[in-house]
Amino acid sequence: MTDERFERDLIDALRGIAGQEAPMSLRYRLSDISDRPPIAHRLWFAGPLRVSVVAVVATAVLALAILVWPSPDVGPALSESPSPTTSQAASPTQGQSPSYEPGAEPVEPTPVPTPMPTTGPSGEWTGLAWSDPVTPPLTVHLEDLLPRGDGYVAVGRVDVGGGVSEAAFFVSEDGLNWTVEDQLDAGAGGFPQHLVALGDELLAFSEPNLDALGLPNAGEPLIWRSTDGTDWTPVDSSSWRSAWSGLWIGPMPASWDTTQHDPETGLVDVASGPGGLVAIGNSFAEEEMIPVVLHSTDGRTWDRIPLPPGSAGASLSSVVSRGRFVVVGAVAVGPDEATAVPAAWISGDGTTWSAARVPTDGVLPDGAGGEFGPLVAGRDGLLTCMGWREMSAGAHRFIVPWTSTDGSTWEVAMDRDASPACAWSAADGERIVALGPRPLPTGTDSPGVTMAWTSTDGVTWESLSLGSTLQDRLERFWVVPDGVIYAGVESFWFGTPSTSR
Repeated sequence: MTDERFERDLIDALRGIAGQEAPMSLRYRLSDISDRPPIAHRLWFAGPLRVSVVAVVATAVLALAILVWPSPDVGPALSESPSPTTSQAASPTQGQSPSYEPGAEPVEPTPVPTPMPTTGPSGEWTGLAWSDPVTPPLTVHLEDLLPRGDGYVAVGRVDVGGGVSEAAFFVSEDGLNWTVEDQLDAGAGGFPQHLVALGDELLAFSEPNLDALGLPNAGEPLIWRSTDGTDWTPVDSSSWRSAWSGLWIGPMPASWDTTQHDPETGLVDVASGPGGLVAIGNSFAEEEMIPVVLHSTDGRTWDRIPLPPGSAGASLSSVVSRGRFVVVGAVAVGPDEATAVPAAWISGDGTTWSAARVPTDGVLPDGAGGEFGPLVAGRDGLLTCMGWREMSAGAHRFIVPWTSTDGSTWEVAMDRDASPACAWSAADGERIVALGPRPLPTGTDSPGVTMAWTSTDGVTWESLSLGSTLQDRLERFWVVPDGVIYAGVESFWFGTPSTSR
């Protein structure tokens, strides 16, 4: 057989075995080979090296055939769950929710494989070197951001003077210098505060502006979409409007116990994950909280999804996706602050939810109610912090760290008094970063950053060295693959990590 004939047969065999199932790199390589001049016109090494090359290629053909050949023995894979029936997806009538069953055993869902990253971080972070600050000419407040292409996209607001702010959409190449791509008066619809990616689209979600509302039920959250982060278009969704229609969005009524803080009503958080999007929020009726869980596959059509029995009086605070959706908050939240119990829920696709195990015996002080706060996900686990429903004036509320490997079972982190977990924390799905001092000082005049730590599970932490400290008080910060973006009250900073190899 000639070399040219062998190569042509090899190409045909690879295409026959893999077809369109072949990896893109292989299909490109096949095209590249088939477009080359015949072998007689190219220089190949002779002797043993050429034989080795042929052997390697032949082995690759066999391996590829094994990989792509259907096998009945393959384990369960992520698949789209059947759509809930009308009775399952129906929105509960205002004031109605599943009955609360103290001590009820949660139903364990069908295990969902948690996709792990194909590669971990290029190196473990050992320190952060802060850039020089960049102070924008306008007062800019970033609420959420995502890496996009070679830069970043963010949403938030811009102060335009006279105590007035407008909704704004931003882009940046370096995380320091931000350009306002679009700016508008969103009125009672509020400012975009949540940013998620769904396929090739970016979706931004607002939380209603309670100051502009004045009274409950005067508005609903807004949605915008973009394919490039620069041009944004409002999403007109009747199912989204219907989901929020008639719900309590606004300040809590006078009957609410003044010793506890007001829970957040309206839209609270959004996450993108398996099966689409999950948006969570809260309403209030008949002296207890009413949870709102919405699911969408495209960001345009939304279904109201009930939580399982035992979720009465639930107040939801945060949602993330880490192979499955995880929501945290509390149940039995009402005018009496002592009744609240921390709680969490999990779902493989956002349409069917199960209660997680959250053992609180011996954790809550007598006569005190508790709830989970913001939730972050690292490569090896999830982290949230618990606080009391009773609000101590000027104190940091979320002070007890809880961790979970997959969201289904939660426990108090070891050495909780020494853990930096309940300082300011953020994560990118790979690593969690906490910024301190810790414990956080009380009051509003807390300093900037003097300490930093990193973790992949919220349990084990490594201290990060800092090239300098930041005196600009923190508003928000984000962990991105190449560092930390820090939004202070006055300026932006970028923390470039040093790594161990």
